[in-house]
Amino acid sequence: SGVRVPEDVRLVGWDHAPEAARFTPRFSTLELPFEEIGRALVRQARKLFDEPQARGLVECLRARPVLY
Repeated sequence: SGVRVPEDVRLVGWDHAPEAARFTPRFSTLELPFEEIGRALVRQARKLFDEPQARGLVECLRARPVLY
């Protein structure tokens, strides 16, 4: 179909799997801030416990791109 990999299409993982560097063609991935995610989860659970009517709790956390 004329599609070239990786020139035309890129594959991106989301969990920073170390295997990503071994694939051919290589694909990039995101390193997720699991500790930060855990802290945010606890913060939001506490808020919901203290204020059961609370809704729409949103926190934006940054993932670090790992480019191969």
